[in-house]
Amino acid sequence: MQGRYRSKYIVVMPLLLLIIIILITSRISIPFLLLHAQAENVSPSFTRQEVNDEINDLKQFAGMENSNSSREKTNDYNNNNNNKNSLSGSVDIQRISYSSDGNFLNATLWLGGNGVKENPLSYGAKMVAYGMVIDADNNEKTGKSGFDYQVEIQWNNGTWHRTSLEWGSDNSYRILDVDQNYSGFLRNNQNYVLLSLDLNTLVSPRNYKLMFYSTAFYGKSNFMYDLSSLIDIPPPQYSISTIPNPLVLRQGEQKIVGVQLKSSTGVIPEVTNFTIKEHQSNIDVNFNPDKANISSFSVEPAPFMIAALKEAQIGQYTIPLLANISTGSSFPLNVFFGHFNATIPTKGSKAVPTNLTISVVEPLSMQEQVKDFWSTYGPLITLMGAGFAGSVSTYVFDRLRKRKERNDLR
Repeated sequence: MQGRYRSKYIVVMPLLLLIIIILITSRISIPFLLLHAQAENVSPSFTRQEVNDEINDLKQFAGMENSNSSREKTNDYNNNNNNKNSLSGSVDIQRISYSSDGNFLNATLWLGGNGVKENPLSYGAKMVAYGMVIDADNNEKTGKSGFDYQVEIQWNNGTWHRTSLEWGSDNSYRILDVDQNYSGFLRNNQNYVLLSLDLNTLVSPRNYKLMFYSTAFYGKSNFMYDLSSLIDIPPPQYSISTIPNPLVLRQGEQKIVGVQLKSSTGVIPEVTNFTIKEHQSNIDVNFNPDKANISSFSVEPAPFMIAALKEAQIGQYTIPLLANISTGSSFPLNVFFGHFNATIPTKGSKAVPTNLTISVVEPLSMQEQVKDFWSTYGPLITLMGAGFAGSVSTYVFDRLRKRKERNDLR
């Protein structure tokens, strides 16, 4: 009987132990898996970024009632009319700052002029709007001309309202959210507009693109607008590569090196110039000493003159740089105005912080200098010596041959 009970315990105990392990691990693993799944479904978070938009780059269209006779005017809206100047200033985007916590993307459009009024009708506007369009899947075939979502704050018929919507590829749209009374965001004459994007309504994309805009209708049937360049999310990471690499200088040595900015997106940015943020006392770094007329270093490395003074401490130095990048893209105008099929260029710029790494080592000893000199010029000296020796030996043998010939004649 004891043997029979013992065999039952042998079977039951492992089963109980297995059940306990499953219960414990399920309590741990299921929430962990849920948290992991949620983490995978969160858009990237990043700190405050800023891009510049060209100043006074407004586009103006006149005669909207007749699209065949409409004409575009660029950068020609400044005149002596105070109302028009106030309106153009409230539409001219000069800078954009933006950041994200992974759930919301918050942006500030910094405007020129005297700012935005609560009632744009005071400077002759019939409609004023500020917004952003979003390419959530990096696919030009989806949405409206590649843009899948849009968020807009608009003043019309005396009130401000906010609308967010999703675009279909057939130009149909679905309204996601609308606020018919959205005046709380605005203080009179402020020179900025706040925009917010709920990334959860976009199914929290990991990679997406943004473009910001402003527009205003005025007069009989005219309108003006301003567009930013296309912005990549998450922001690209930048790094410096040098030729030679690694960059090593000896105490008291001076070199001209090539510096190139690299992007995590794989696209070489258009670098207009570099700025040295901090100067080291014993490391002299000067950008572009001889090629100030170069407009872009997107392909050609930027020349730097770098010198390590004799007093420079041996070790590795990190030189902070600012790379000024020119940004730009093309935008299909029919996203806003369906009867316009033109594609217009947009321009902007931003300053990207990065670092230049330099190593300083000891100067060559006399023995190393001789060895280095011989390794560089030794083959040439040997060749020259061999040629000289060959010439001398030829001369000597020729003299001996002629002397022998004279002796034989005697």
